[in-house]
Amino acid sequence: MTSFRTPAAVAALTLSLAAPALAQTLDVRTGLWEMKSERSSSGMPEMPKMPAIPPSVLAQLPPAQRAQIENAMKARKNAGSGSHVNKVCVTKKSLAKGPDFGAVEREANCQRIKNERSTRAWRIQEVCRSNGRKQTMNIRYDVVNSETVQGTIDIAMHDRGHDITMKQVMHGRWLGPDCGDVKPME
Repeated sequence: MTSFRTPAAVAALTLSLAAPALAQTLDVRTGLWEMKSERSSSGMPEMPKMPAIPPSVLAQLPPAQRAQIENAMKARKNAGSGSHVNKVCVTKKSLAKGPDFGAVEREANCQRIKNERSTRAWRIQEVCRSNGRKQTMNIRYDVVNSETVQGTIDIAMHDRGHDITMKQVMHGRWLGPDCGDVKPME
């Protein structure tokens, strides 16, 4: 398919949502957040079915290789529509830095058309073009209060004759100041 970012990849960065150094940051608490998202899509071409790998074969693989295969199978399964829950560690540094959404790719193929930020909301529109593909991404985040955020990500793509749309609706809640073993997004 395409190398552009998917809603799942964007959602993983949901709470590092602030502007670069001189702009305002979202007024949210730092620490551990739980992000729930609902994704839907249309126009996706059918992916070829992967053959099932028998548990006996997986058991014979070295642990690192087995984990890699299991992670790839899980990622493929979770790539489409459905509900997802992620835990995210937000620090002052990640709020000050803001999201990069794949900065290398953006610099080469993407243009940020809209970038409006305040302590209560953030709106972005990005257009990416690469190898005859086009993706338009509209992102909206709102601070309900310092412990609750909500947002939407709408993506429209044209890829090899397919018009694809994706939507993700997110709700985040602050769990506490300690991130535990969840690493910060810095």
